[in-house]
Amino acid sequence: MIGRRAATIRLAGRMTGRGAALAALLVLVATPAWARGPWHRTGRLHTSRFSATATLLPSGKVLVVGGYRFVPLATAELYDPATRRWSAAAPFYSPRFRHTATSLKDGSVLIAGGGNLTVGFLTSAERYVPAEDRWLPAAPMPVARDNATATLLSDGRVLLAGGSGRAVPALSSAATYDPATNTWSTVTRMHTGRYNATATALRDGDVLVVGGEQGRPGDVRLLSSAERFDPRTDRWTRVPSLPYPLANQTATLLRNGDVLVVGGGDRAPGFTARAEIYDPARNRWRAARALPAPRAFHTATPLPDGRVVVAGGINDHGALAAAEVYDPGRNRWRPAGTTTAAARESSVLLPDGHVLVIGGQTYQGRPVADSSVFTP
Repeated sequence: MIGRRAATIRLAGRMTGRGAALAALLVLVATPAWARGPWHRTGRLHTSRFSATATLLPSGKVLVVGGYRFVPLATAELYDPATRRWSAAAPFYSPRFRHTATSLKDGSVLIAGGGNLTVGFLTSAERYVPAEDRWLPAAPMPVARDNATATLLSDGRVLLAGGSGRAVPALSSAATYDPATNTWSTVTRMHTGRYNATATALRDGDVLVVGGEQGRPGDVRLLSSAERFDPRTDRWTRVPSLPYPLANQTATLLRNGDVLVVGGGDRAPGFTARAEIYDPARNRWRAARALPAPRAFHTATPLPDGRVVVAGGINDHGALAAAEVYDPGRNRWRPAGTTTAAARESSVLLPDGHVLVIGGQTYQGRPVADSSVFTP
C-alpha cells in the first residue's frame, strides 16, 4: 500500500489539470481514512475486545485487561510504544468486563468488580505486578458491582463508588481499598445511587461524581445530579446539578483544575453534543462549546498542552470515526482526523504525549481489535 501510494504521488507530480486531479483522487481512495490525518495504526490486539481497561505502567507500556468478546475475557495484553507491538501478559484469575482498573502508587494495577457469565456481578479484585508479570489476589470488595467508578486518592487509597449490583440496579454504596493493608473499608453512601457515572479526582483531594443512570434495562433514567466526596471527613456533599441528565459521558480534569464533561446519553433517551465545565473553587457549572455532533461511550484524553482529544463513541447515526480536540483557552473544538469507528474503547496518554486508543465495538456490537495512536 505504501509503495502504491508513493508511486501515485510521483505520477501526479508529472501531471496537470484533470490527470493530476484523478491521481490525487486515487491517493485518497488507496489510503485508509485513518492514515490521512494524525491517526496511525499500531497493530492489532491479540484478542478483539470492548469494555476493557487500559492502564499506563511505570515502564511506559500499557496494560489492557479483560473486556468482552462474545464472553467476558480473562486475558491481558501489553503495548510497547518503543516497538509499537502488542504482546500477551499473564492471564488473571476471574474473567471480567465493565470492571475498574487503577494504577497504584507502587506501580501495580488494581482491577476490581465487573461481571462475567459464571457468577454475574463480582466482588473479586486482583493486582498486577508489572516487574514480575503476574497477578496476585486482592481482598474481595464488600459489595459486588460493575459499571462503578474507581479513583486514586491522594493518600494512595482507591475509592470505588456506585455501580450496578445483584439486588439493587443502582448502588449508592462506596468503599476504599488500602494497598498497604490489602483491605477494603466501607465509607459513607452517596446521596444518589448511580451507575455509568464519571468520577474525577480534584486538586484539593476531593472526588467529583457526575451523572449516571438508575433503573433496569428497558426502564432507565438518566441523572443530572452530582456530588463530591471528601476522603478526609468521609462525607459526600451535593453540588449543583447539571442543566440536563446524562450518562456514559466523559469527565476530564483540565490544567486549571476545572472538570470538562462531554457528551453522554443512551439509545433510549438519545445522545447529546453538549459540554459543561465544573469550577470546583466556585462550585458551579458553566456551558462549554458543544461538540460538532452528539456522542456517548467515547474516550476523552488530556494532552500535555492542556487540550483534550475526544474519540470514538456512538450516536443515533452509528459508531463515530471522527475525533475532535477541545481547546479550553479558546473554548472551541477542532477536527482531529478520523480513526476506527467504534464505541466503548479505552484510551491512554503515552509518555511521549501521544494518545493510544484501543479496541471497542462497532454499532452492530462486533468487538474490535484495532489500536491507533493520535499525534497532537
